[in-house]
Amino acid sequence: MTARDYIWNADGEVGGINDKLRGCLVFSYDRSGWLTSRTGQMYDHDHYYYDKAGNLLTDEYQSAVMDNRLPGYGRDRYRYNEWGELTERRDQQLEWNAQGQLTRVISSNSETRYQYDALGRRISKATSNLHTDRGERSRTTFVWEGFRLLQETTWQGKRTYLYDAEQLYTPVAAITGRGESRKIWYYHTDLTGTVQEVTAADGTLVWAGYQAGFGENRGDISNSGAYFEQPLRLPGQYYDEETGLHYNLFRYYAPECGRFVSQDPISIRGGLNLYRYAPNPITWIDPWGLAKGDYGKMPTFPGWQKHHNIPQNMATHSAIVDSGFDIHNSRNITTLPKTGSIDTARTVHSGMHTGDYDRMVKNALDQIDSLNASPEIKKMHIEALSDDIGNKLRTKQITLNAAC
Repeated sequence: MTARDYIWNADGEVGGINDKLRGCLVFSYDRSGWLTSRTGQMYDHDHYYYDKAGNLLTDEYQSAVMDNRLPGYGRDRYRYNEWGELTERRDQQLEWNAQGQLTRVISSNSETRYQYDALGRRISKATSNLHTDRGERSRTTFVWEGFRLLQETTWQGKRTYLYDAEQLYTPVAAITGRGESRKIWYYHTDLTGTVQEVTAADGTLVWAGYQAGFGENRGDISNSGAYFEQPLRLPGQYYDEETGLHYNLFRYYAPECGRFVSQDPISIRGGLNLYRYAPNPITWIDPWGLAKGDYGKMPTFPGWQKHHNIPQNMATHSAIVDSGFDIHNSRNITTLPKTGSIDTARTVHSGMHTGDYDRMVKNALDQIDSLNASPEIKKMHIEALSDDIGNKLRTKQITLNAAC
């Protein structure tokens, strides 16, 4: 009933998906690997435009965004407070506490309040009618396992989530009810761990989403006719029906414009654009809402390994330290096969690198370090070096060891 085949382009990006339920999806990217279009049989053609800071724009003629605070997207208009937190969106007014946490959202006829624990995890949300004294019309409480959502409780009952043992933010099932009414629902995800379908124990499809490129769900379907509430979105994100935002642990995410609604709590350590989610949400994830060094978040596949173009043992090289280059950023990662039979076009990655490879990279870093240049210029040279190595690994122009 559900099946997906992925088509990879020469740059290591997902060029297309053949989806049994949704048909064929085709993706295109610019030279930097940013997603620029998404075309599918069941979707409109989506084109994505950016300014130089990576802000998603309504069209290619929109002017650059001052301070990366997007003034609006489509028909929506945004306003911010002095801390860069979104305070107005659609008919909503958003209120924040001193820790940068969203505490209250007021719309035309309702208000929702949010509470957090000492670790910054959201533990409850409650919505009330704004103009009546009928009290809360809905309340959800949350239980966490570390920084993963373990359980949610509403007036309808409890739901407990189970996750993949290796892909820590990939849900595999949910349990509802108890005793004879206990049910297990099975989650089917894409390569990033985003839920695409949910089936009952007998295989009946009870939910499937039609999602835009940056995680906005454009519709649900069910073959059974039964309604199944499915709030999980991009890995680590939880859909709030009352606002349309996605709760993303340390921040909230606006899926219609592919960005967070407050600045990154780790400041510029997460990148120069404090609101940005990812240049390519088809393969990148950010389950904590903290963008920094995404190596550990990149998906892995049987028979493949993640390789650092500039090796980890170069992290203390003065050129790396002075420039602030992030060894673990996905731009410095190339996915390579463990054996030549998996992909004959790419270099094989199996075991330790040869000394020749490390010496080649070190010599290049030494040359960059000797430049009479600013840290920013050195970083640009290191990024170009990493890109060049990655391209050569994808075309088998460099060997790593005897396995190649």
